[in-house]
Amino acid sequence: MTRDFRLRIGLDGTTLQEERSGIGFYTEHLFAGLFEVDGANDYAIFSNAEVRSDRIPARLVHRGHRFPMRGVWMQVVLPLLLRRAQVDVCHCTNYVAPLLSGRPSVVTFHDMTVLLLPGCSPWKKRLLLRPLIPLIAHRADAIIAVSESARRDVLRLLRVPPEKVHVIYEGVAPIFRPVEDARERERVRGRYGLRGPYLIAVGTVEPRKNLIRLSRAFRVVRDKRGLQLLIVGGKGWRGEEILREVRKMAGEAVVWVGYAPSEDLPALYSGAEALVYPSLYEGFGLPVIEAMACGTPVITSNNSSLREVAGDAALLVDPEDEDDIAAAVRRIVEDSDLRESLRRKGLRRSIEFSWEEAARKTLKVYEQVHRQRRGYRGTTSRAGEAGKRRGGPRHCGLRNTQLRMTNCELRIEEQKVRHSTFDIRHSLHSEIRNPKSEIGSGEAAVLKTALYAGLFDYPLTPEEMRRGLFDLEMSEEAVGDVVSRCGLLRRVEREGRAFLPLKGQEGTVEVRLRREREHGTFLARMRRPIERLCGLPFVRMVALSGGSALAYGEDLDLFVVAAPGRAWTVTLLSVLLAKAMGLRRTVCVNYLVDEGALHIPARDFFTAHQILTLKPVYGLRVYERFVRENAWVKAHFPNLEPYSEETPFRVREGRVKRGIERLLARGWDGVEEAIRGLYGRYLRRRLRPSGEREGVILTPHRLQLNVVDHKGEVARRFEEALKTSPPSPLLKERGEGQVAPPFLQERGLGGYVRSLISTVNGVRSRTFRSR
Repeated sequence: MTRDFRLRIGLDGTTLQEERSGIGFYTEHLFAGLFEVDGANDYAIFSNAEVRSDRIPARLVHRGHRFPMRGVWMQVVLPLLLRRAQVDVCHCTNYVAPLLSGRPSVVTFHDMTVLLLPGCSPWKKRLLLRPLIPLIAHRADAIIAVSESARRDVLRLLRVPPEKVHVIYEGVAPIFRPVEDARERERVRGRYGLRGPYLIAVGTVEPRKNLIRLSRAFRVVRDKRGLQLLIVGGKGWRGEEILREVRKMAGEAVVWVGYAPSEDLPALYSGAEALVYPSLYEGFGLPVIEAMACGTPVITSNNSSLREVAGDAALLVDPEDEDDIAAAVRRIVEDSDLRESLRRKGLRRSIEFSWEEAARKTLKVYEQVHRQRRGYRGTTSRAGEAGKRRGGPRHCGLRNTQLRMTNCELRIEEQKVRHSTFDIRHSLHSEIRNPKSEIGSGEAAVLKTALYAGLFDYPLTPEEMRRGLFDLEMSEEAVGDVVSRCGLLRRVEREGRAFLPLKGQEGTVEVRLRREREHGTFLARMRRPIERLCGLPFVRMVALSGGSALAYGEDLDLFVVAAPGRAWTVTLLSVLLAKAMGLRRTVCVNYLVDEGALHIPARDFFTAHQILTLKPVYGLRVYERFVRENAWVKAHFPNLEPYSEETPFRVREGRVKRGIERLLARGWDGVEEAIRGLYGRYLRRRLRPSGEREGVILTPHRLQLNVVDHKGEVARRFEEALKTSPPSPLLKERGEGQVAPPFLQERGLGGYVRSLISTVNGVRSRTFRSR
């Protein structure tokens, strides 16, 4: 049956943060599934904080009304946004929904932990949710429960009509599959310090996950084959206390790595002897089916939804009986036939859970709610009429909010921007993309690379051109051949070096050389501050980045890697050092991560270029590991290799630093938490008057402090240059019968060259000289 109305659907994106809990992953995968299967409705995502997800089209995210307190934002701000956008249905995925929005609402209740196990939740959460959840349940038009067990709990505790509660199972993301490549498993294993066979436990470190009993059980069996216990998950309520107890029980055999990128989880699952998930209570238990999809045997609890989700494909244990948990681990470790049987059963079981199916069922709930509230009688709704009259995507009453996007448009958007609205790798005109065109991909890539470098007055050397070439893998000889045939580039020899500026921009060679001399003098003055920064405890790598890597600007822009779990300590120490030396406004640690978070989640071309141009001065091994961890950069720059040219100086690690770190090793976790709490609050208060900034990230393992973030402006100007003047290698005279591409037919070669150069000049002056 064909549906003849079009819905405006508002989605709650408050859980789509960089370091997500299970509910955050549920939200991301469900939304991505909806956008994939539904080409008939309009969507907008609302959040009180910046939405961080590679799978969510940025144009669907409403970018206003940031507010630090989610509960207040949900009840005060969100209702106004929903009414202004004339949303037909609102879906909130994390228990809380607006009580007075006046809009039909769907809410997902993942479990009833706060009502059934109050001792497993902090008092603030209990104080808020215990009275609020019943109100929300009765006000909502529909409730989604993620398992039959969760549905039974909702009906029993909240006493809502049974027809109001819909069971929609969660799914398995496509990335979760067995990793057969032993080298990939070993690479990931080494990254997390795993020496031999290991068990894996995945989930937020909090009382409900039952990690203390697990560690006691593990202590009994850990001598078997030298087992280790890998704990993957961020710290939740009482997380620090739990980890101290776990380490006390199992010592160095326990490896806690905090939040791990999704890309690493399949290899971690695949390399494990088993997933051990003895949770006291779950509404679904997503790690269970993720592990099964990776071919990993599963040990889990015989309670709540876990028995339902696991079926006969797991060993079920009493989560309150440590001996039962230990016996199950012993059976898995010692019985290879049992492991293989559970592996096969798990793979078959995981196929039954699909995000695509979850999205289709969720969409049916939206339609049902709309019919019930609007008294649908088979006529076209207001949104449907508007779509027929105007056609195509449009804004629905909110600035910067695109609510209408068809399935086809979404696919085009994903191909065009991949992981960011500023990924412009596919922005060249169709003549360059068309394989039948006479414009070669090599020429297009070379000119595109030169055009971007021209924005910075930074003509490239042949080796830099090869290393930083957009889109194509080419040898230096092949690049040289393209350059020799391309009249838009000039080869200029200066001071024993060759440069490749754009035609008419030969003078930028002198600009670059002058800047390099000036910047060399500046770096000589900064040598002592950099050496002292490298000598700080827990600093593992320092690299010149941004303008400093390109000999541009009067600041010292640095990228820093800290020891695992010491990002905030190093940040504070670097700020105090800069202040003590009177260089607070000169030394800029713009991006800092710890060794457990080397994989950068942003995958836009601007970030890729920043990684490409890093120049390490300390910690070369960590730098090489960092480049390997971010292999996604090769999607933009296929010739990427670790930077091998000599930097102005290198700093060696000293014994004093290592001694200080050994003295501070014990008990510093609490200090790190205190610094993150106090200094983080200070930074957020400083930033609050100007609102949330895209260039600012403040998470436990990653800090970015680009208060003035040029990424969007640079990418927009570059895309503008590409669209205004698509590069063409066709500058030489063509023989008879050859047809020039349309843009040369319209303006001629001379007009095209003048347009290109004027565009570069305009973009460069507007974007950077204001700095």
